[in-house]
Amino acid sequence: MVADRPGRPEGPLVEVRALVDSGAYRSSFPLQVAGDLGIEQHELVEDPAGGVGVGSHFRVWTTPVPIQAGIALFEPASDGTRQPWGPGFALTPAFIEHDAFLLGRADFFRAFTVTFEETAEGPVFHLDPPDS
Repeated sequence: MVADRPGRPEGPLVEVRALVDSGAYRSSFPLQVAGDLGIEQHELVEDPAGGVGVGSHFRVWTTPVPIQAGIALFEPASDGTRQPWGPGFALTPAFIEHDAFLLGRADFFRAFTVTFEETAEGPVFHLDPPDS
């Protein structure tokens, strides 16, 4: 997945590998990624309630700064670049002090239809863009 700050001249493009997490209400990225995206410290707001997940409680920061994301395929194009797949979408991630890159229901699942299928060969994950 790639993400950047739209409307910012020569804004940084950040490429990450993230897990699609149906149990996560919102997407979350490590706090360092906020800086990588050019989000400044004063643009981060700590949520006093923090976050909760799998028996833990942790600090959470959010930002009103818009983040635009997309999915890059792993197969290179003939010119060596990675090709986008599906629509671009807005992300509203929480930033946390852990190394987790999670794509959650409040933003990622609104941009795509996500299904899981249990087959005789094992589980299958499906990701479909809108209107497919």
